[in-house]
Amino acid sequence: MISPEKLRRYPFFSFLPANGYEKVAAIAEQVEWAPEEVIFGIGDDAQWLFFLEEGYIDLHYSVVDKINNTLRKDFYIGEINPGEPFGHSSMLGARIYTATAISTKPSTGIRIEAKKLLELADEDPAVGLQLMQQVALAIFERLDHIRVQWASASK
Repeated sequence: MISPEKLRRYPFFSFLPANGYEKVAAIAEQVEWAPEEVIFGIGDDAQWLFFLEEGYIDLHYSVVDKINNTLRKDFYIGEINPGEPFGHSSMLGARIYTATAISTKPSTGIRIEAKKLLELADEDPAVGLQLMQQVALAIFERLDHIRVQWASASK
């Protein structure tokens, strides 16, 4: 459990009613990552939605040959900055992470068990709708960032 006040710092949760902060804080945990620590990898079970407090997290996408899995190409997707959510796949039907998240220096964050967060959303459909709108917005912002990177790299 974390302090509900920590969640109030994140615009992502601005839609929550007053008692919603306490409910989400009860299923959230403080986490720390060492430099170069893999937080999750592509294909891992997506159980957690994360929010970075301090530090930096790099996101990578890897393509692996289906016949010879020693042949792989790693692509840098971008970085997570303090205040940003990551691990959005945990909130979607696929339930596997689609990127690898690696801390680049000592970092701290919050992790929220996605299954329990979705259960809270089911209790109040209006809150659930706003939660999923925030998840979609975060995904679209990440996608837009990736498009800009790829466009600049192709010149």
